[in-house]
Amino acid sequence: MMDDDTEVIELLSDDFNDALLGAYFGEDGVPVPAYSSEKVLALLMMSGHSIESAGEAVDAAASGMRIIWIERLEFDPTFTPDDRPHLKLVH
Repeated sequence: MMDDDTEVIELLSDDFNDALLGAYFGEDGVPVPAYSSEKVLALLMMSGHSIESAGEAVDAAASGMRIIWIERLEFDPTFTPDDRPHLKLVH
């Protein structure tokens, strides 16, 4: 930590700024950058990488860094309507 209470964290190169989603603050209070893995891979593939070489490039770029990779969660929620009220108004 710097003298002015500013945290310095290690990020991937500026090429991946669009994939940076935010940060997670661990128990030690140090922020850990969170990246969209889908966006990082897409950026690498747009620059000419195959999916395999993009994965290898990500591994090499992030070697030794504390990073959280955010993955898209795909699920199909189901809702079964019924006749019961789902909202109760309280005065």
